[in-house]
Amino acid sequence: MVVVRAFTQIPSRPPEQYERVELLRAAETRRGKTVPGGSRGTVVEILGDHEAFMVEFQQPFAALVTVDASNLRHVRE
Repeated sequence: MVVVRAFTQIPSRPPEQYERVELLRAAETRRGKTVPGGSRGTVVEILGDHEAFMVEFQQPFAALVTVDASNLRHVRE
């Protein structure tokens, strides 16, 4: 049995806390690890006026990364 999960882009608005997002380009953690573009995570904190976000990732490894708004898009799983 094959299970296919569809991801849909949500209309253009800044993500809110606890919403799912996807990295458009790779992002680096404070420890120097790279979370690859296409990785999906959850917004855990909004910085400034939605200018950047603290995003928690579980794959490919657990990480908390500060990501500029221009490097994210909403996804709905």
